Amino acid sequence: MIEQLLQTGRAPFIAVRDGQLHIGADAFDKLEVFIHEIRPVRKLFDGRRLACYSLDCRTGKNGRFCEICPDRSDCTRRLQLRLLYIRGERQEPAILELPKHSFRAFDELLQQVGDIRQLPEIMVAVNAVQTATGWTNLEFQKLF
Repeated sequence: MIEQLLQTGRAPFIAVRDGQLHIGADAFDKLEVFIHEIRPVRKLFDGRRLACYSLDCRTGKNGRFCEICPDRSDCTRRLQLRLLYIRGERQEPAILELPKHSFRAFDELLQQVGDIRQLPEIMVAVNAVQTATGWTNLEFQKLF
């Protein structure tokens, strides 16, 4: 019974693919969000299967230190954004992991904002743009 009470579910991940942002079965070209937390993470994939991850970029789920892990060069660095996105009249929590090819655009947003602690108070537009090579890049625009 207590286990059922504690299983509240976590915020959904926003998938970035095919030139859109996907939350469950819904696809969006653009989302308006409030970013509440930025966390660096590392992930190691074996094909499409997640083989290892680190939520602090120091220790992997297998207990190995990332710094001396033999698979470190195959790990991808990402930024995990914990955010609220606008859905109709309400705000919903979600998690967006920025692929490294979107780091520059996010860094430009951070330079516009100035003080990173102000991010939760600033509405940001996240746009998905598919490139000619098939990658989906993210663009960020400070709205207010």
